[in-house]
Amino acid sequence: MPDLTTTFFAHCETAEDWATKAPGSKPGVTYAVAWSRDHKNQSVQFDYSCSCPAYKHQPGYCKHIKKVVADKLRCGWMQFMDGDAPIGGACPKCSAPTRVMGWGV
Repeated sequence: MPDLTTTFFAHCETAEDWATKAPGSKPGVTYAVAWSRDHKNQSVQFDYSCSCPAYKHQPGYCKHIKKVVADKLRCGWMQFMDGDAPIGGACPKCSAPTRVMGWGV
C-alpha cells in the first residue's frame, strides 16, 4: 500500500460545528438543531441532532431537522469535496470563516 501524502484543504466552519433554533409547534417554543460529532458514541461521524422530545425518544431526522435541511440553512462547504477556494479566509459559498484540515491523499 502506498504512503499517503498530507494535503491541506479549507472547509466552512459549518462543516464541523453549527447550530440554529427551530420553531416548535406551540407559539414561543424553539428547539436547538445542531450539526456536530456524535459524542455519545465517541465517533468521528458528524450528524444532526435536535433538542425536541421526538428526537430524544427516537433519534433520527425529526421534523425540525428535516426543515433545516430542506431550507439549506447549513452550508457545509469543503474544498476537498466541493472545489473552489476560500475568498480572503471566508467560505466561497456562505462567507462564514474557514478552517484548514489535512487530508491523506
